[in-house]
Amino acid sequence: MDRMLIGSASFDAAEAARILQGFAADSQTLAARMTGTNAQARDVKARFEKFSGDVQSAIEAVASRDRMKARYSQLRADCRSCHDIYAR
Repeated sequence: MDRMLIGSASFDAAEAARILQGFAADSQTLAARMTGTNAQARDVKARFEKFSGDVQSAIEAVASRDRMKARYSQLRADCRSCHDIYAR
């Protein structure tokens, strides 16, 4: 996806949609697996749910490379926000 949106590969809306559908499925699966009730578990689940919503927004914009770039930027920020806190 990065290569399509940054410019080193041609933009393929169908391929972008396929990738985004995978992101959506993965984020929904991970959110559903978060069964803990402590603050960290609730936070991680909320982050995956936000990511899932942002993926849906990106899917709606997939026909336009420029609109997708903006939406994909948000997806990257979503990922980074979680990894900055929890990935060690």
